[in-house]
Amino acid sequence: MSLSNDELVRFWRKNAPLPLPYFDDRQVELFFEDEEELLHFADAIRNFLTLGPADRIADTMHLHAYYRDFTEDVGFDWVDPEMRHLAPGSPDIWHFVSPTSLGAMDSWDVGAKDRSKPYVVLEANCGWEVEHGLLMSWREGVELVKVSGYDGHATNGHAYSDLSKDQYIYHSQRPERCTMNPAVVPPRQPRSFLRWPWKKGD
Repeated sequence: MSLSNDELVRFWRKNAPLPLPYFDDRQVELFFEDEEELLHFADAIRNFLTLGPADRIADTMHLHAYYRDFTEDVGFDWVDPEMRHLAPGSPDIWHFVSPTSLGAMDSWDVGAKDRSKPYVVLEANCGWEVEHGLLMSWREGVELVKVSGYDGHATNGHAYSDLSKDQYIYHSQRPERCTMNPAVVPPRQPRSFLRWPWKKGD
């Protein structure tokens, strides 16, 4: 799906829902303050509109990480009852996601504070986290860099003011629940010069 600047502006002016190929053409509201802001992010939006269902399915593991993190901490009382029978890793989890709005923002580049990039940010309701919903962010509209609840941040590095968090797409306080961003090389750990057990004469 390719839209000219004029076509994007018409969608925004008329408050017309925009179909997203990533979500099988399910429709969302364009959330921008004014035309100037919309056009600033036009290229990133067009990039995002090239993503399709296969890209969505490839991102399934990150939603499952969020779902598992929430249910293991909170339980299933607030979860859509039909989700209790969801198989681990099943793409059927997308049936419980309802996209609502599409916006964009400039933020730190992944792994760097000294330069910025545009991010396309989608908000959605989901069947497991009623209060905080689902936020997904794509660097330049193409590279998925963050899956989380609503928090107003385009990257995990910015959300935690810690660039090492950019190695994760879904970040949890429990490392085993995180999912990795394959495009980011984790920061190198400082080498230790201690050896154990120590040998006499060391």
